[in-house]
Amino acid sequence: MPEEQKKVIIVEDEAFIVNDLVEKLKSLNFNVVATFASGEETLDFVKNQKLKDFLVLSDIFLNAKMDGIKLAKKLTEYKIPVILISAYSDDKTFKKALNIPVFGFIQKPYDTFVLKSAIEIALKLNETIKNIEEKISFITRELEKKEKEILNETNINKQLLLEKENLEKEIASINYYIDLIKSETQKNVLEKEKLQKIKSEIFSALNFYLKVFEFFDKLFCNLLRQRADITREIVSVLDEFLFIFEDSCKGIRFFKDRKEFTNSRLIQTDFSYSLEYIDYENSVFRIKLYFGKKESIEEYETRGLKKFLSTFLKIMACFYEKRENVEIIENEKKLIEKIYDSFSFPVVYHDEKRCILNSLAKKYFVINNEAELKEVLIFDSEKVGEEIDETLLKKKEDFIEFSCKLKTKDGILKNVKVRRSPVSLDGENRGFLDIILV
Repeated sequence: MPEEQKKVIIVEDEAFIVNDLVEKLKSLNFNVVATFASGEETLDFVKNQKLKDFLVLSDIFLNAKMDGIKLAKKLTEYKIPVILISAYSDDKTFKKALNIPVFGFIQKPYDTFVLKSAIEIALKLNETIKNIEEKISFITRELEKKEKEILNETNINKQLLLEKENLEKEIASINYYIDLIKSETQKNVLEKEKLQKIKSEIFSALNFYLKVFEFFDKLFCNLLRQRADITREIVSVLDEFLFIFEDSCKGIRFFKDRKEFTNSRLIQTDFSYSLEYIDYENSVFRIKLYFGKKESIEEYETRGLKKFLSTFLKIMACFYEKRENVEIIENEKKLIEKIYDSFSFPVVYHDEKRCILNSLAKKYFVINNEAELKEVLIFDSEKVGEEIDETLLKKKEDFIEFSCKLKTKDGILKNVKVRRSPVSLDGENRGFLDIILV
């Protein structure tokens, strides 16, 4: 018989994100039994349906009175496992989510492997918790039953010798159950330790994905700036890339055809991981990472190392394409759109002459210049302008982040965050790259 599909309910107020998530879950052999745009609808469904053994995958920020965290707190009363999803990675949101017993926390954009692993782990943990509760309940009932039998025997049996024998048997039985309870308690402690270890591994993986996202964010901005010294520029990129792996990775070598670049302090070890990418002009791009031990390679492979390196090589190929082949603005615009479409968020580049949108941004709005952008992103321009002058133009930081209102094509206002970085595509006109965290 085929394996029964595991059931999932999605709570998300963005239709295109829901559709994408449904397709991914179906491809992973999960049964999406329902989707809701608010916590209230989800709670009503749970109350009125006799559905068993399912998991709720909910966005934290919903355009409703009940957000994802409040919904998760309510669902714990029904012993339903919940995994929270969010585009934000600030400590305040993370600590708020930890105050309730959720079974996982996934940051957008979510990796398919991370999504599947988080759901499988959550369902398994929930099943283990239920089994432990059932065992404790059974033992409690048996002890109560034995206690009643002892009382009944004491009142009915008048033969002292038989009463003594029965009491000894009952005592032995009670001791057996006491030992059983101790054993189950020890198992419970071990299960909690395992759960804590799994949570620690999940949070460690989330921290790695956050660093990767930050690196690609900064990489897009840096590579679009024209610099004379390409070797220094690539060495700087490799140093930034090495930082993602903390102390696990000791050195990086990057090749473009026969030309080689390394990070500033290359250490070669016996444990390496390589990947190659050939672009449409048959240029060969290759990267080789040196790790301190074999286990580190296996750990990062489970976190999607191959995918991250593939993305890095494709971006570097676009970078060389820009430096070597792009001569007119229209070709450059197509190249920039191709790079930005790798983001899982709306992205806008804008300067005094033009605006370039990736595919996700075009789903929310269509603009042609900076004046129209101001009508779509509504914020305190004076305050943000001062922060740009103080923080970005004086080179204190690579980007600033601020909250604003996003006006969609349908005239709906959404609360979003914008990450703005300075970028110059032609070396003359100052422009900005806006990543919109919906």
